[in-house]
Amino acid sequence: MRSYMIIFVILAILIGGSVWGNRYITTSTQKLVQTIEQVDERLDNQDWDQANVHLQLLKKDWVETKDVWSVLVHHQEIDTIDIAIMRLTEYFQANNSVLAAGELATLRLLYEHIADTESFNLKNIF
Repeated sequence: MRSYMIIFVILAILIGGSVWGNRYITTSTQKLVQTIEQVDERLDNQDWDQANVHLQLLKKDWVETKDVWSVLVHHQEIDTIDIAIMRLTEYFQANNSVLAAGELATLRLLYEHIADTESFNLKNIF
């Protein structure tokens, strides 16, 4: 009887951790994508000062999110996002709106891809 209780507790911890991790990835992805959209909107209006403010906010949010994601997500995907953010920063310094917009679209795709691949659904199970 005692061993069933231990198994139940371990199973509950694993399932609870998985649900929490999935929920964290989903909410943090939504927050990051929303910030990307704000940067993109400012960039479309050629408002470089405000776009740069939102870029710094995106970088700050990513640093906070990255620590938890490193436990939940493959490191190669995190490295790819880091590289994209560094490229985006350089494009901003050069005031190159075309390349910056392309890199913002790449970042959005990377974040959404991670949220999609880490979600609970049948295509990720089989």
